[in-house]
Amino acid sequence: SRTRSRRGKLRASVLAANGVAADGSRVLEPAVTRQVLSVMATCGMYDAAGDWVYQVGLPAKSGVSGCLFAVVPGRLGVAAYSPRLDEHGNSVRAAAAIEALSDRLELHVTTILDSRDRFDSRRARGRHR
Repeated sequence: SRTRSRRGKLRASVLAANGVAADGSRVLEPAVTRQVLSVMATCGMYDAAGDWVYQVGLPAKSGVSGCLFAVVPGRLGVAAYSPRLDEHGNSVRAAAAIEALSDRLELHVTTILDSRDRFDSRRARGRHR
């Protein structure tokens, strides 16, 4: 339903923005956001979590209502809803839609890490050349 998708997309957007809501208010501390995304990546898709992270590469949370949301940290959050569930309790069409989006926009975590704007660990440690 619209309400489920709206709630999912709001949750996803807050997590993508490191705990900051669209109005600029902080609703989660960065450490909590990191913990939530870690749990989503490891078990947010129930028994299909391993396959999901391998194929789609995004932290995600599925509910038996048919709503599924996923996060690209620092970039975007997305939600989709469809009531038909697979054997793991994940929405079949919502998962397919988010997987297609991830493929089309190259959002898989390993694709992002391989991009030209990759994280420079030397700069993070303050050692500039």
